[in-house]
Amino acid sequence: MEQIALYCLISTASTWGGIVLSLRVLGVTQDLRNLRFKYLPIIDLITTSIHGFITNSYFMVAGMKSENFIGNALAMMFGDFVGSFILLTMLWLGLSIWQKSPASTLD
Repeated sequence: MEQIALYCLISTASTWGGIVLSLRVLGVTQDLRNLRFKYLPIIDLITTSIHGFITNSYFMVAGMKSENFIGNALAMMFGDFVGSFILLTMLWLGLSIWQKSPASTLD
């Protein structure tokens, strides 16, 4: 039970840290006013990279995995990034279609 709780803490903290770091790197203000949609894949790439390597480090230290650290971390990172990218693409397509529809005018 302790390993699960610690994994949840490490996973959440690494994701949160990745978001904070990527917002600083991109120069996004705390109120997110200058956040652009095109920044989201970059934020996701930074976040999934940090998360993949930190959580796989935990797996190694906890004895859950013992070999192929880089391969496992890259696989986790790639899977998370591709999944998020698919969702972002679907969101972008949905917003594009919604903006072109006549019912989307807010007059």
